[in-house]
Amino acid sequence: MERLFAVVRLASIVVAVLALFMLLRAPATPPDEAVRRAFAEYKRAVMADDGRAAAALVSTGTVDWYGKTQDLALHASKDEVRSLGPLEKIQVLAFRQRVPLQELRTMSPMQLMAYSVAHGWVGKKATERSDLGTIRVSDDTAAATLQVDGKDSGQTYHFVREGDRWVFDQLPTLQGSDDTLKTAATRRGMTIDVFVQTLLESASGQKLTDEIWEPPLPRATPAA
Repeated sequence: MERLFAVVRLASIVVAVLALFMLLRAPATPPDEAVRRAFAEYKRAVMADDGRAAAALVSTGTVDWYGKTQDLALHASKDEVRSLGPLEKIQVLAFRQRVPLQELRTMSPMQLMAYSVAHGWVGKKATERSDLGTIRVSDDTAAATLQVDGKDSGQTYHFVREGDRWVFDQLPTLQGSDDTLKTAATRRGMTIDVFVQTLLESASGQKLTDEIWEPPLPRATPAA
C-alpha cells in the first residue's frame, strides 16, 4: 500500500512539473497583439460607460493630465485660464460647468477620469467608430494608425507598457489637439475663447456666464 501511495505521489509531482514546464514554454502574447487587446478593452469600457475600467486602462501620464486640469479647474485665475492651450481651457471650463464642486474637490484624478467616462464626455461616438490599423512597437512604447469606419484617419494612437501590461497613452493626442482647435476657430472667424465657450454651450445646452472664468477656490495669497 505504501508503495502504491508513493507511486501516486510521484505521478502527481510529474504532472505538476510537466504543467509548469508547459506554462513556461507557452508563447507570450506578441506586443502588437497585446496593444490591440488593450485598446479593445478600453473601447468596450467606454461603450459600456464603465469609467473605472476605462481609467485603469490608460497611462499614468494620461491620469496626471486629468489631475493637472482638475487643479486648474479648482484654483486657476481668469488670466491663468485664458493663457491655457485650447484643449486644457475646454477641460478646465467643462469641469467647472459640469462637476459639482464638492466632487471636484474630493475626487482623485483617476476617479475624475472615471467620472468623465461614465458621463459620456470622452467622445463615445468617435470611440465606437475607431479601431487600430498598423501597430509599430519599440521597446516599451507603441504607435498605431487610427482607423475610423475602417479607413485610415491619418492619426496615430500611442501606447506604453507599464509594468507587465500595455495601456492607452492619450497624452500625445491630447497635447496635439491644440492646432486642430485653433484651425477650427480660425475657419469660423472666432477667437479661441469665443470658440471654446461656443463648444461648451453647444455640448451642454447651457449658456455660460462670465463666472465660469473665475476659480471656485482661489489660491491662497502668500502672507506678506
